[in-house]
Amino acid sequence: MAPEDVEQENTEGLQSPDEELPSAQENVPDDEAISNEEKAALSADAPSGGEETPSEPTEAEPSPSSGEEQLLASLDEDLELAEVPRIPEAPGETAAVELAATDGEEEAAGEAAETEEPGREPAETLIADAEQEVQAAAEDVEETAPEQVAKRRFRIPIPSRKATVSVAAGLLAGILVAGSLTAHRTRQLKDLAEIVESGGGLLTPLDRAKKLMEDEKYGSARDLLQQFVDETPQSAERSEGLFLLAENTQALEKEHPTETGYTEARETYRKAIEADPSSSRVPGALNSIAETYLAEEMYEEARKSLEEVVRKYPSLPDIAQVEFKIAETYIMQKDGSAAIRKLTSVIADYPDSEVVPRAKLRLGTALELEREFDRASRLYQDVLTAFPQDRLGAEAHERLGDVAFRRGDYPEAIARYKKRVEMPVAVEDNDRILLKLARAQAATGNWKRCAEVCRTMLELFEKSELEPEVIIQLCRAEREMGYVEAAIQYAYEGHAKFPKNASLVKNLADLYFDKEDHAEAARLYDEAAKLTPDDPQAWFRGGAAHFEAGDLESSYKDLRQVTKRFASDALAYEAYFKLADILYLRGDPERAINMLISRLPEHVVPARRDPILSKIATIYLNLGLPGQAAETYAKMLDGVDDDEILARMGVAYLKAQRWDTGLTALRKADRSRVPEELAYNVLVEMGAALRSFGNLPGAMQSLETAVKQYPAQRDEWGVTALLRAYLAANKVAEAKKLIQVIEDWASGDAVRRLLMAQATLIWGDSLFSRGDCAAALEQFAKIDEQEDLPAPIREWATYQKGNSYFALSRYGESAAAYEQFLSSHPSSSWKKTAQTRLDLAKLETRLRDRGL
Repeated sequence: MAPEDVEQENTEGLQSPDEELPSAQENVPDDEAISNEEKAALSADAPSGGEETPSEPTEAEPSPSSGEEQLLASLDEDLELAEVPRIPEAPGETAAVELAATDGEEEAAGEAAETEEPGREPAETLIADAEQEVQAAAEDVEETAPEQVAKRRFRIPIPSRKATVSVAAGLLAGILVAGSLTAHRTRQLKDLAEIVESGGGLLTPLDRAKKLMEDEKYGSARDLLQQFVDETPQSAERSEGLFLLAENTQALEKEHPTETGYTEARETYRKAIEADPSSSRVPGALNSIAETYLAEEMYEEARKSLEEVVRKYPSLPDIAQVEFKIAETYIMQKDGSAAIRKLTSVIADYPDSEVVPRAKLRLGTALELEREFDRASRLYQDVLTAFPQDRLGAEAHERLGDVAFRRGDYPEAIARYKKRVEMPVAVEDNDRILLKLARAQAATGNWKRCAEVCRTMLELFEKSELEPEVIIQLCRAEREMGYVEAAIQYAYEGHAKFPKNASLVKNLADLYFDKEDHAEAARLYDEAAKLTPDDPQAWFRGGAAHFEAGDLESSYKDLRQVTKRFASDALAYEAYFKLADILYLRGDPERAINMLISRLPEHVVPARRDPILSKIATIYLNLGLPGQAAETYAKMLDGVDDDEILARMGVAYLKAQRWDTGLTALRKADRSRVPEELAYNVLVEMGAALRSFGNLPGAMQSLETAVKQYPAQRDEWGVTALLRAYLAANKVAEAKKLIQVIEDWASGDAVRRLLMAQATLIWGDSLFSRGDCAAALEQFAKIDEQEDLPAPIREWATYQKGNSYFALSRYGESAAAYEQFLSSHPSSSWKKTAQTRLDLAKLETRLRDRGL
């Protein structure tokens, strides 16, 4: 609907049923038209009761300049959108509104309907335009002579509230329809940017696209460029459009990453090059293709594109920069030697290029990859000398610190990092340097200073992307200082701030694991695994935590995730050992052994194969099958140099009575590099073997070392072996001392009391064999009185008590002991002997009673 039609329709909506207002379309002179209007108004609203119309000119209030705007004002009041005088509600009731009309009113209304302020909705724009016109009318009234205002003032009737709202609703619907069309057109104009150049001419599609790209409106630019390319025949302009479309696609991918964006950009660049291979844009396009490959870590492809630039355009002004990028691809692939060759060539071939200082820094990085730290340090020092207060110098300080850290010179690293932080040319990067400084402090063991640096970094760089790493470092420092609860508190705060950061969750889980709260640690590891299901470490640690918490089923599930989904990861190798332990504890050792055997074909290198065989052999040993264990160890390849494997191998051979092989393996093993439990077993097995050979001095030395150096590992086998060795060597004094040591050590411990009982029994047997039956009887009686001891120990003690009484000719007490023995142990293997001795004891008692 045209603006003038809208105005006419709105004006007709204001007409009274009995009166007819003059049309805005009539061709009547202004003075005559106003005169007629005044007459009509006076005729319709003549005061009754002799009232006279004031003849003095009154100040006109600013009012809408058209019927449409008056309706909008009325609608505002009705919908409580604006504060205006209340419209009378009685049917037919009217109110006088003074309207200051201006010349050209119809033209102003038409312009208001056609134009729209950018960024507003259509209805809002019309209201805003109306307000502007009211203000203009008010200003016009102020500038008009009073007599002119009086002459041009008239009254019109205002319809009832119901009629007003009805007419306004129809009007508003029309406005919204027209407004939607206007809004669509406005959006198009807005997206296409300026339609007129600064010089006054129209912009071409390519110019508009460039303007959109400058404003980072890549979506609109893409649509415009794609349409232009599709509709334009092959020409220089179309080629330019293809280059722009490729650049726009690349920029759009950086802003909103997708899976195919960079591929589309490369394809478009190649189409542009194919369409116009002689274009000056081709070198830049090839360079951009390399950038897309680098963004996807496709270094070989990126290098090929850059090498094409060097090969085809060797005289480009920035060719040194291209060569430098080629060297960067080698560094990204950790190919230090290739990077060294390329960077050395860049520095030699382009000595005057501004890229040379940075090339020297990167050459230092390449030298570090080859572990040539001295040469790298010299290069960094050269750059620092040439640019002491520049960003390059700041970076040289950082690199010198990195080299010192890698070489273990942590004080030098700390000094370099401090100097780098103090330089004002690169303050925005200090969060990274402070983190390195904290790690260097930690490497020196100065955990307090490490924590202080971490807190400083967190205070100064609240929005740093490195904050999670700093929190983890701070937690480690607090834990190392013994403040585990403080570390947990920091970890919880970090987890609350970054709930989706799996590293922080794992850090919190690690703290609970160290605290031996394995159940909570397992729960947190499970949470980390949900956040990063592709992280094998979260699954592996979760499995370990569940294992320690006693939840073997959950542990098995987590570890199976590692072996299934990350079969090539190093943690999968470790997971199989833990799975074997779970199967063994669940009573399925055969399945554990078969699972480990199935891994052997994949591991032919001794360093990987031998630990698997050793684990299998250990299971055999735990099952009491030393022969199978020895055979498994025999399958190991020559040259085993792992101390733990050698130790376990030696123990297995000795238990299988393959003395020479076993002793040879044990002598090669360094006990200081194996777990204490295994070291204790090595010494005990060696001592027992030497005693079997009759080498009592060697046996006692080995067994004494085991019992004295590893008191927490003492068990029945080791202590009794030493006691027997003392007794076999007739070292009674040493045997008594050992008994006393064991008694003191076992006091108050239910488990160790069993060991004490075993030692007491052996000591009693020794005394009995030497004929000291009274002393032996005392030892056997101690055990017989302890009813909570295992039946086999009490069985032998009771039997020996009867024998001791018998040997002392205390036949009545002997008979009582035998009867107790037969009653308590009716199925004992010594039953017949005990019965015979019981009969003899009774006979001796009767003979004594008869005086014989």
